[in-house]
Amino acid sequence: MNYRDRAKQSSLRAKEEHKAVLRDFIQIRGVFDLRMRQSFSPCIRIKQRTKNNAIIAIGAVVIGGAVTYSLWNHFHPEETPSKKAAVPLKTGGTSTLRQFDLSKAQLQKMISDFQYEMDVGLSRNGGKTSLKMLHSFVGKPTGNEKGAFYALDLGGTNFRVLKLDLLGNGKLGASEKQQFEIPQEAMRGGAHDLFDFIAGCVERFVLQYNGPTDPSNTIKLGFTFSFPVNQTSLAAGTLIKWTKGFTTEGVVGRDVVALLSEHLERRRLHIEVVALVNDTVGTLVAHGYTDVNTELGVILGTGTNAAYAEYTHNIKALESPFHREKMIINIEWGAFGDVNDVLPLTSVDKKIDQNSVNPHNQKFEKTISGLYLGEIARLLTLELAEEGTLFVGTDVKTSNFIKKDSFPTATVSQFLMDNSDQLSDIERVMLNQYGLSTSRRDRALLKEVSLAVVTRAARLSATAIAAILHKINRLSDATVAIDGSVYEKIPGFKVTMENTIRELYPGSSVKTELARDGSGNGAAIIAATV
Repeated sequence: MNYRDRAKQSSLRAKEEHKAVLRDFIQIRGVFDLRMRQSFSPCIRIKQRTKNNAIIAIGAVVIGGAVTYSLWNHFHPEETPSKKAAVPLKTGGTSTLRQFDLSKAQLQKMISDFQYEMDVGLSRNGGKTSLKMLHSFVGKPTGNEKGAFYALDLGGTNFRVLKLDLLGNGKLGASEKQQFEIPQEAMRGGAHDLFDFIAGCVERFVLQYNGPTDPSNTIKLGFTFSFPVNQTSLAAGTLIKWTKGFTTEGVVGRDVVALLSEHLERRRLHIEVVALVNDTVGTLVAHGYTDVNTELGVILGTGTNAAYAEYTHNIKALESPFHREKMIINIEWGAFGDVNDVLPLTSVDKKIDQNSVNPHNQKFEKTISGLYLGEIARLLTLELAEEGTLFVGTDVKTSNFIKKDSFPTATVSQFLMDNSDQLSDIERVMLNQYGLSTSRRDRALLKEVSLAVVTRAARLSATAIAAILHKINRLSDATVAIDGSVYEKIPGFKVTMENTIRELYPGSSVKTELARDGSGNGAAIIAATV
């Protein structure tokens, strides 16, 4: 630790400790004087002047600490506690929290393992890999595509239908969109339940923004389907397995484009599903339409995945012809670690996996996606409580906090944004939602738990991104387009990712940018190319 780190740490500690001392000192001066007299020799007399000088001295220390703290913030704003998620995590003395503090050596090993599995997936040479490296049969856009096109974006419990106007020259025009929530009976029922519901929503949207369809004016629709698919052509692909909590029967092993088309036809809609697109592929295409330096599309939301453009001659396992220099590859990186034991997992991660609907699958996703971050924080908090670090004297097992999935990722973000002196937002949430009274120390540690979980997720995500960019030799002037609530809404996530990439590859110039609606817009843009 250098002198600046030591100065900062000492200043912060002094500020909090001295404020507490001064507050207690003033409130119970009489008791304090009595205890001071009992602590020293009876011959010592504390005079009023000495007492007043003590108060002034303590006040001066507090003010001095605050001034030092303020000066540090002025000259080093990027390192203030309110932006702590923007720097590598340095947890306190508990080994339970230190499990989440990843070293540079651990991340470098992950890069090596990730690139190895990418190569195996591209070549299908018989090696073991958890990365599917699926062929999209889509190339990067030119930016010259024009017209009005539709897209259906199915990526989780909610899906969107949208209409997008393309103006050419890398410019997007007006768009219309509508979001629908998939009922549980469709997510966990049969194929007809799911696709009939989706077709009905598409019908309502098209009637509102286009009017009735007819054979002379068939609508082209791009279908973003954000689940593992074995894609055999641009508009055909069979579902490999469900993720993100879906268990709909009768879909795995079937062509999802054919299922959607069948249910659209049943409603006498003249809509042609011209492209099957993964959400990460769509995100890359959408951002690439306006930024030619876009090399990756990444999803960091309820689920997670990434896609990148690979030279076609490197795709040794390609069985169907593709006549463009590069094809976008859907990595399906959420499964990283499923086959080879390559992830630095904690005791909490193992519990998450065991209690999930898909044990031993999507291990990487379970460490970084919004579906799991809140539950990771909850289980980590319970471990700290069991070891006596948190909620001392309180029986957490009788509270609502003991319930599985009762602590959402949105609350993790809320805790990180609480910069009040007493962490009052955290206090209110823990009392009102879980019936738990907390001390100031408890609340500080709860915030530290949230920070530990989020920082690790950002660093793991950044490491996978760095591995891909290094593999394709694009660590300079590269843009990574990212869609999803984890990246967009969690404080410090973006900065921590970019700092981690620079930590791993000093001198690199990689920027991450939010790509809202990237998956849907990308599907519409791809439909324009058919």
